[in-house]
Amino acid sequence: MVTVGIILMGCVFALFSYNNTENAKNVTAETIEYIKNQCIRYDEITSSDLTKSLFRIIDKTKEISRDMLIFNDSSDNIMKSFIGDHKLTGVMLLDEKGELENELYSDDTGYDVWKSFIHQDNVLSVAYEPIKIYADRIHSSPSGATSDNDYYYDFAAVARTDKKGIVFAYLRQTKSVIDNGQPTLDLLLSGFKLAMNGSIIITDKSNVIATNNEKYTGKAVVDCKILESYASSGDKANGLLRIVDDDGSYYGGMDKCRNYYIYVCYPAGNVYIGRWAATSLATTIYIIICFVAILFYRSIQVKHIRETRIAEEKYNAKLLQSADEARRANMAKSDFLRRMSHDIRTPINGIRGMIEIADKNDDDPEKRKECRRKMWVASGYLLELVNDILDMNKLESGEIVLEYEPFDIYDIFDDIFTLNEQNAYKHNISLTFEKCENIHNRLIGSPLHVKRVLMNIISNAVKYGREGGYVKVSCKELSVTEDGKTAMLSIKCEDNGKGIGEDFRKVMYEPFRQENESARTSYQGTGLGLPIAKRLTEKMGGTIECESTKNVGTDFTIVLPLDIDMTRRSKSKPGVVVEDRSLAGVNILLAEDNELNMEITEFMLKSEGATVIKAWNGAEAVEIFESSELYSIDVILMDIMMPVVDGLEASETIRHLYRADAISVPIIALTANAFTDDKIKTQTAGMNEHLAKPVESKKLKDAVFSYIGRKNLTMRECYDLLGEDYDSVLQRLECEEENVEPAIREFLFDKHFAEFSDAMKEHSVEKAFRAAHTMKGIAANLGFEKFRSVFSEITEYLRKGDYDSAQKLLVTVGKEYIRIIRALKRCK
Repeated sequence: MVTVGIILMGCVFALFSYNNTENAKNVTAETIEYIKNQCIRYDEITSSDLTKSLFRIIDKTKEISRDMLIFNDSSDNIMKSFIGDHKLTGVMLLDEKGELENELYSDDTGYDVWKSFIHQDNVLSVAYEPIKIYADRIHSSPSGATSDNDYYYDFAAVARTDKKGIVFAYLRQTKSVIDNGQPTLDLLLSGFKLAMNGSIIITDKSNVIATNNEKYTGKAVVDCKILESYASSGDKANGLLRIVDDDGSYYGGMDKCRNYYIYVCYPAGNVYIGRWAATSLATTIYIIICFVAILFYRSIQVKHIRETRIAEEKYNAKLLQSADEARRANMAKSDFLRRMSHDIRTPINGIRGMIEIADKNDDDPEKRKECRRKMWVASGYLLELVNDILDMNKLESGEIVLEYEPFDIYDIFDDIFTLNEQNAYKHNISLTFEKCENIHNRLIGSPLHVKRVLMNIISNAVKYGREGGYVKVSCKELSVTEDGKTAMLSIKCEDNGKGIGEDFRKVMYEPFRQENESARTSYQGTGLGLPIAKRLTEKMGGTIECESTKNVGTDFTIVLPLDIDMTRRSKSKPGVVVEDRSLAGVNILLAEDNELNMEITEFMLKSEGATVIKAWNGAEAVEIFESSELYSIDVILMDIMMPVVDGLEASETIRHLYRADAISVPIIALTANAFTDDKIKTQTAGMNEHLAKPVESKKLKDAVFSYIGRKNLTMRECYDLLGEDYDSVLQRLECEEENVEPAIREFLFDKHFAEFSDAMKEHSVEKAFRAAHTMKGIAANLGFEKFRSVFSEITEYLRKGDYDSAQKLLVTVGKEYIRIIRALKRCK
């Protein structure tokens, strides 16, 4: 800090020194310039008076020369009359060589004093050039320094008229007399105030002739030490000189103007007074800043010490908390393992025990049937437990992916009530649903998770309900956004069951929490239903609230924001015929690497009459499909995790095969990967459906049947299924029905759609345009109006070279193509 202060003071000192020096230079230069102008003005004034005086002495001298010719007398008497008449100080009559012939004077001068002046060439030349005249003024100082007692001599020399020679006359005047008739330099300097208490000295090289400082008034130059200091400093007219006098140091400058020497100087203390003041001020400010900085630093230190102490206390508290959390985590882990050990071993023990009982009761069909039923219930509970654990893990890690699909909220309620009706009936519980009339039932969101939330809440209400009690579910619409796109749905579940205690309500959303540990055995609960419901609700942007009184009942209210489905599409799938749901004659390619799963699935399908072609990995599945006859395989069931090539890659490969049925064959994922993100991956790979293992035979059959439907339809039924006009096709082709059907069936084997798809992938606009134009013509001839309409738009875009707009319609045209192919495959 001291070093910084010294450097700062040095910088301030240097800066203001430079500034003061430059200021002094400028002031000195301006002052000298002003004095120069005054000297020039003074010379102009004095020159005018001198000229008049010299003309007068010349006229008098000429008159004496003329009188000499007239009187032809050079005696003392005539000389005396010359001096008296013309009021001169002295007159000399000289020969042509300047030697004295006669003189008369009234002062203490005389020929001897003037001899040196007379013998100058300028004076002697007058004798030889009669028209020439020489006149001047000289200064005489008896004391050696300028004073009012000094003399000025005005003299003139003219040619004699009586003979060759010179008349020399002069007039002496005191300095005070002359000065009284003209301004002085001191007078011209009056009124000029010099900055920094400076001094001005003007000399004629020998004497000080003007000054504003009495110290130097009337002195000779040699008697002024300060002027000698100027001489030793050198001639620096444009610079700043350092000058020394008896009373100290000065700074100033000098210059010459005509016959005047001008000196300007300032006391050193006045020149650099600014830097000392600035340095003192900077020092004071710096000391104040240092003092404040020290106080601030001390306050920061105190604050830092306090914060460090607080941080240490917080850290120690955090360590204690972490240790406590670690202890509780270990306890939770141990408790979790204990619970899972119990919850998993219980159904497994039940299953194994029922198998052993069944084996020992071969002769008792009823007992064996009861054992199978109990094994099915135990395995269902085990599956529910695994699903809950996996869902909770996904929620805690943030890996749950929400869907965005259209669904009917009433369908979800129907499914939930169907699943809970038997349990409610068993406990004599009234399970009812109150429909709200003014509600948007067709919504868009994540139906799987909406169903899971409602299922957990409603099933708990039934499970923990009072014998002979009720569970009432209602749904209403709280509000709709201004744009009419989103509805706020409120779902309420009321029961008059056992209720929830106040203490348990504070922790009921924590995993594995149960108000009564006996519930694990009494009700087969895992303690994950409510935590999953709450976290899923919040994930979807909703809220869940609970009001409950012990032994009175519980009310759960779930509020969810869901987008409204504006399309209002039909709930039923096109092409599904509910009667005759046999899979007889259906060829299914089953890709599964696990022998047990392969055996179970093959049994389910064959028991429904289907033909199963087995593939033990994804590579085999691709090879079998690629080598099969066109449209010979109706459905592909694809496991995901398989060796060599997994199910996702195999599905993508099949979709890119160059054959007409590659894009239309239904591929159903049959996998243990049961989460939403897994479902999205299968859709991205080109799969049509996603079934999670373990799958029930009914669900498997329904899924397969939804994609193949009833076979052996007539061509007219196929067109009705597509919503197209079969009669208009017959009229357009002008032929009988039996003749037109083969042409329509040929559409199944047409290669132009595959050519169009390949061209679009290759970004070949010209090739895609030709194939699209052909497809548009075929669709028009066969009466596939929707198909023709989409291809008409694509053709128009490709004609204009607008590939991007045409590409946006690929999904639409692909879905319509698959819809037509599936319908035609069901014809006789």
